[in-house]
Amino acid sequence: MKKIYELRVEGKNSDRLLETAKSDVRKYIKRCREKDLPTGKHFWHFMCRIGTSEESAVDVHPQQLTEVINATVAAGATQLFAHIEPVATARVYKNVAEPWTPADEQTNAAGEDASQ
Repeated sequence: MKKIYELRVEGKNSDRLLETAKSDVRKYIKRCREKDLPTGKHFWHFMCRIGTSEESAVDVHPQQLTEVINATVAAGATQLFAHIEPVATARVYKNVAEPWTPADEQTNAAGEDASQ
């Protein structure tokens, strides 16, 4: 999603326009998370950029979107640029030579039952 939200429109409440922008961003992320993942991928990661324009946009962690949007508007922005790109990502396991497979879980469960 790459979109510019106008925050100062004559005849419209700027607070409502801001809430609409934040709501659209949340809805887009929620919609993307519901999509099927490609084989070998475990979750959706989001590359987010927020700013007053495409040139001035900065990278933002998805958990900080609302804070950065509020800070941008508090600085006097009249428009908000949002670029959110979903990326299917595989888990990275530390201290493990081979990636996890469902067969590993079944093997571990069988081993645990035998020890109890």
